[in-house]
Amino acid sequence: MLKKNENIYDRVIRIIIALVLFYVAYFQVSGTTQIVLYMIAFVSLITGLLGYCYLYSVLKFSTLKNKEENKLENQ
Repeated sequence: MLKKNENIYDRVIRIIIALVLFYVAYFQVSGTTQIVLYMIAFVSLITGLLGYCYLYSVLKFSTLKNKEENKLENQ
């Protein structure tokens, strides 16, 4: 199973961007640009829904807070 590395704000932004790109690709452009926008939108939507970004894992980056940080904030 993939370990999540995106927080909720990151995920929502990705999903919104994906929806905007789908709209632009469908109604505003055509040809190669349309295909590229569809691909970017699809990847953005999938990463937003799954909460996992492959590029984040390659760069060892995460927008999620550590469990230890969460425990300190709750005290």
